[in-house]
Amino acid sequence: MVWFAALTAANPVTLYQSLSYYVDGSLGALLTAIAAVSLLLFLSPTKTLAALWIMLGVLAINLKFTGVPYLIIAGVGLVLMAVANRRWSLAVHSVQLLTVTLVSAVVIVGYNPYIGNTVDHGHPFYPVRGDHAIDIMTPVTPKGLQEGGRMEKFLTALFSDSTNAMEFTPQAQPLALLPPATSITGFANTDMRVGGWGPLFGRIVALLGVGLLLCLLVMRPVSNGRLVAGACAIILVSVLANPEAWWARYTPQLWLIPLSLGVWLFLQSSKVARGLGVVTLSLLSLNTLLVAGAYFSYNQAANAELKTQLVDLAKSTAAIQVDFGPFAALRERLAAAGVPFETVPTTTLQCNAPLVLLGTFDKVWLCRE
Repeated sequence: MVWFAALTAANPVTLYQSLSYYVDGSLGALLTAIAAVSLLLFLSPTKTLAALWIMLGVLAINLKFTGVPYLIIAGVGLVLMAVANRRWSLAVHSVQLLTVTLVSAVVIVGYNPYIGNTVDHGHPFYPVRGDHAIDIMTPVTPKGLQEGGRMEKFLTALFSDSTNAMEFTPQAQPLALLPPATSITGFANTDMRVGGWGPLFGRIVALLGVGLLLCLLVMRPVSNGRLVAGACAIILVSVLANPEAWWARYTPQLWLIPLSLGVWLFLQSSKVARGLGVVTLSLLSLNTLLVAGAYFSYNQAANAELKTQLVDLAKSTAAIQVDFGPFAALRERLAAAGVPFETVPTTTLQCNAPLVLLGTFDKVWLCRE
């Protein structure tokens, strides 16, 4: 069970955003918790679980706009599961639970931004929806995903080698058995665009899909099959509800589908099913280790280089001219390192060869001459 729990928490999106200020990984963790509490509510509802579901929902909705549709889908899914099993009391309570959560999250805790945006700008999701909406996706979408339907782009990203290249074009050939090295090292980034659920994830999904069909032919009986199928269907609906489902950072919950199926297979009595479950969970573990290794090793090396640069800059006797660009808060980092500096715009940097402050993506420039 520790293995299952560790894999559940080690969502690749959560891992490669853990040292950043991105919040998609945090939303993924909240969605995982909501899924777990929803399952417990279905199996054995209590007031404590209901209160926990409300608190998690309020957090998710006020972390990102996408928390709203994701929570609604989770709540409606719980209602439908209850109705499908003729548990009318649970269905009514689930509707009440979803209503209380939405009112608490949007009207009370989330008055700003949701109500404020509606009053001031005509849409709760301003500025990404409504009049004068800002297009935040086109400039950051890879070339090969600029056109095509939602499902086409999702499947293309899912079954392609992981890359963050804006020049990405769909692969003409199927995935090779092993991913290229660049698909692994690329997870040093915090927002892998294509195949962002891990370098092995698409391969695992393909293997699991074929293996699951074969297992269902020999598994008699199947325990908890309807429950697992229903849960996975709800998660998949939440993924495909997002028009940008191809980008893993927007749909981190996809990780839960092969993981749930792997655990379910592992718990079956059939040796074939258990074997497929072990293989699935082992590959998911390897996928996680590859992502974690690439991300944390890069960050360790980058931090070491930055510390060396700051120590060197602190030796300056005269104030260093710095253009902080969009990273004004980095003044605190330089001050804490004892670096003498003065803030100037880029146009007035007085040196022939300005230096870039490491880790700022060429946004912070300085002169020490």
